[in-house]
Order: sequence, then structure tokens, then C-alpha cells
Amino acid sequence: MNRHQRRVAKAKGIDKKLDHVIAIHETGHAVAGVLSAADFGRPAEEMISHIDVATGENLGESYFDKSVTLRSQAVTYGPTLSAELQAVFDRTTQGVDQNKLTKQHIVGHSQDRQG
Repeated sequence: MNRHQRRVAKAKGIDKKLDHVIAIHETGHAVAGVLSAADFGRPAEEMISHIDVATGENLGESYFDKSVTLRSQAVTYGPTLSAELQAVFDRTTQGVDQNKLTKQHIVGHSQDRQG
């Protein structure tokens, strides 16, 4: 990005620099992921897949103050489920096209077992 492009971006409110508070916040998510690896039944190396910075995705309005628009500044990605729960999920959804996977595939199966 040249100087002119930086000035235009700044005038539009687009800043490519990551705020230190946001960086430390995302670091906390990453550290928590690594420290909880044993609880997830996974090696620490698998707990963080990547961190997206400055995505700028609009997340909507604040629940508390509708005049505030929430915008994503960084996101830490990694597994959501423990290895054991992931195995159950994989068995439950086996043969289902992942693009067509819905909540009903999960809820329906758990209700079948209960009833």
C-alpha cells in the first residue's frame, strides 16, 4: 500500500494496524486453546488453526447500545469440539453432505436415542 492509498484508507476509517488491546485479547484466546488441549483430548499443536486479523466483518448492532455497530477485528480459529465429541458428531453426520448439514441432523438423532 503506497502513501496515497494509506491516506485514503485512513480518511475512510480503514486502519490496517491491529490495536494492541485486540492483539492481546486474541493472544488470550490462543493461550486458552493451548492450555485446554488436554481437556479436548488433542495435542496443543491442533488447538489453533489460524488467527484472522482485520477481517472487518460487520457483526451487527450492540445488544446494549443500538447506536454502536460491532465490527470484527480479529478471530482465533481452532477446534470447537473435543476429540471425543468430534468423533460422535462425525458418526452422527456420516453420509450427509456437509453443505446440507442442519441442526435437525443433530437434534433429530439425539431425540431418536432418547425416545
